[in-house]
Amino acid sequence: MANAAPPTISVRTICANASANVVRLVGSGMVALILPSFLARILSPDVYSTWALVMQWALFVGVFDFGIQTAVARFVAHAEEINDRQQRDGIVSTSFLMLLGGCAGGILLTAVLVWQLPYVFRTMPASLQHQSRVALLLMGSSLALGLPVAVIPAVFIGRQRNHIPAALAIANRFIMAALVIAVALRQWGIAAMGASVAIANLASYVGTWTTWRLWARDVRIRLSSAGRAFARQIASYSAALTVWIGAMLLISGLDLSLVGIFDYKATA
Repeated sequence: MANAAPPTISVRTICANASANVVRLVGSGMVALILPSFLARILSPDVYSTWALVMQWALFVGVFDFGIQTAVARFVAHAEEINDRQQRDGIVSTSFLMLLGGCAGGILLTAVLVWQLPYVFRTMPASLQHQSRVALLLMGSSLALGLPVAVIPAVFIGRQRNHIPAALAIANRFIMAALVIAVALRQWGIAAMGASVAIANLASYVGTWTTWRLWARDVRIRLSSAGRAFARQIASYSAALTVWIGAMLLISGLDLSLVGIFDYKATA
């Protein structure tokens, strides 16, 4: 029907998605509040300082998302509304390829950070340098590998099914926290804690891939569907988001590192 009104989102869907977002924020917030306070009590100040710095540096890899995940959700929602499968699959496939490049950049950044870690934090105890490098390599690399996978949660968000990525994110946070706490209690060291984070991340990617195969199998990621026109669309939309991500890194992503550089003992 040429004159049919475009589909609208129901109030029920809006409330369900908003509730999923709130639950996701609450779950992530609980881990963010509980895990550091717990680790600060069972780890020595030097070990906790090193762990906190390594965690912050590993998260720098997220810059290579370039806001593409948000762009995918936006364009998938539009393509679904006009029932344009070619546009949808083209956006998703192109974004996946772009984030493969981001993955390579994230791994390269991780390698540079691992190399420079003891030179930046010159007063880091020598006994912790090797373990901190291993932890950073494992966490940074696992986060980089997750960049291409991020298009799948974005597809669900674009389809107004926020509860799926919310459940995956919460499961990842709680599994990660449980593994890190278990390792810390056994005093296995920072490298093992970093491995715990990497394992939780990899498990999350497997779960994400499984949900795609179960509930979004019709969305195809293929090299033949990617194109320059889609890449220009994504890049145009993501440009402002990239600036915002960079600004947030400068505002809240360097504070702990600056303390570690100038007064390492005060980091904890």
